Amino acid sequence: MVFTPCRTVARVIMPCLARMLAKSPAGALAGAMLLLALVAVPAPLRAAPVEPGAVIGQFNASLLAAMAQGGTLGYDRRYGILAGPIDATFDVALMTKIAVGPSWDSLPEAQQHRISEAFRGFITAVFAQRFDDYSGEQFQVGGNRAMGSGTLVESLMVMPSGERIRLNYLMHETPEGWRVVDVYLDGTISELAVHRSEFTAILRRSGVEGLILALERKTQNPPAPG
Repeated sequence: MVFTPCRTVARVIMPCLARMLAKSPAGALAGAMLLLALVAVPAPLRAAPVEPGAVIGQFNASLLAAMAQGGTLGYDRRYGILAGPIDATFDVALMTKIAVGPSWDSLPEAQQHRISEAFRGFITAVFAQRFDDYSGEQFQVGGNRAMGSGTLVESLMVMPSGERIRLNYLMHETPEGWRVVDVYLDGTISELAVHRSEFTAILRRSGVEGLILALERKTQNPPAPG
């Protein structure tokens, strides 16, 4: 919906009112009342920004939805369930740039896009493979703390046995809201650092096209949970 500024409305309507007044005072009065109604309409309220912890809470709910159907859905269906939440939660473009490293800026835009899309599919595949069944697990979102230029959101997956697995998310604020830029397994192991090491080796050995092919293969045949 497009809202026209009040000053613009007045600038357009006032000359019309003057002409109406010359022809019919009653018509001018009706027009004036319409103008007052238009300029009195309050500006639309903007939705409050979703806090980092709430973003992770929403993502955890998506993981549970995929896990709850893990016994009846195959990998492809879980991938489909998680593709949207991954896209809404992760800043894949920035993650890809960091993972590729210094050579990113020298790549043509078309190749940057292809790598980002391949990495997006790979991230989705990893989550679809890891969270493949449900037996009473629960997610808990803890506190936030500053980490570098971002915010680290602490999250736990509580197993039925009582075991608590830490999955912390490093986030930063974008024009679209808070987005994940790294995941810390067991609270300390940076997945992005692991990916960067792997990507560097593949780029050195097989170049950009080799990296894209490797990511696409991993998406089709994701690594087993571990």
